[in-house]
Amino acid sequence: MLLIYTEGIIPLGNLYEFVFKNTQDGIAVIGGNNMILECNPALEKITGYSRNEILRYSYSDFLKNILKVGATTDFTEKSGLCITTKNNEKRTVRVSAVKPDTNSDAETIVYFHDITACTEMREKDKTLYRNIFDSANDAILIIENSKFTDCNGKTLEIFGVSDKEDIINHGFREFSPSKQPDGSDSFIKAAEVINDALSGTPQRFYWKHRKTDGSLFDTEVSLNSIKGYRGHLLAMVRDITFSGKTREQFKKLHITMEQSPVSIVDRKSVV
Repeated sequence: MLLIYTEGIIPLGNLYEFVFKNTQDGIAVIGGNNMILECNPALEKITGYSRNEILRYSYSDFLKNILKVGATTDFTEKSGLCITTKNNEKRTVRVSAVKPDTNSDAETIVYFHDITACTEMREKDKTLYRNIFDSANDAILIIENSKFTDCNGKTLEIFGVSDKEDIINHGFREFSPSKQPDGSDSFIKAAEVINDALSGTPQRFYWKHRKTDGSLFDTEVSLNSIKGYRGHLLAMVRDITFSGKTREQFKKLHITMEQSPVSIVDRKSVV
């Protein structure tokens, strides 16, 4: 049998050698004595070491050299390992291993999948989302176990604090008066809306907040569960403090919305 390839016709007997030499994943063949018996060009490219240099190592010593940590013979899959190449470049790899089915000197075959580009992209995405988080014009808080675990800069501004430590590990209760304008207990009502949001029902409601200096201000709060992070909520708090009649009308509207069993409809949207 023959394998057709763009560079010519390859006999099937040479197929495995062709794949070994041309795959983009680094491959190290480990013998029963833990020595590296063979490696492919991709492993040379990923690590910066030549074949002759790699074959001088035991697998444990090779890992120790590129990971800059203690030696290991653990062949379980590891994702996101940071290695240092011969040229002192940092790369991120996913390591996995298999046991050969055939009788040979190879005890284990280890694969090194270079995920540096993906990792760098994820880091850029994290930076982008963090910048969006920090530059938002509304207060944004992460809640776990009814406590704030993170917040953006706007949160410090509207609550009148100068440091995140004044927010982290605190909750709605500590930034609220004992009673809300509708007469409900702030602690009980906060627990209710948090539990409803955790159950998967998005919450949007009016809330009277209190700054650290004791002054009160009006806010609109939305609570949503964070997909993939069980027990975590995303809270967005908007300062809606108005003056005089407009503020009172807004408060009454929100109270009516909360107590109404039906939707309130206007020409542009459904609340």
